[in-house]
Amino acid sequence: MTRKYNTVEKRKRKKAKVERKRERVKELIAKAAKSKPAKKETHQETVEESQG
Repeated sequence: MTRKYNTVEKRKRKKAKVERKRERVKELIAKAAKSKPAKKETHQETVEESQG
């Protein structure tokens, strides 16, 4: 395989990994919001905003 192809594939894999991680975080926040009071939910949102 060429170097260009490998670089493109690596970028695709990284992008997919980041996307999976983002989905997982969304699921965890939703789960926490259901099981805990609203006070915790707002804290979780502020943490997410500060991370980017």
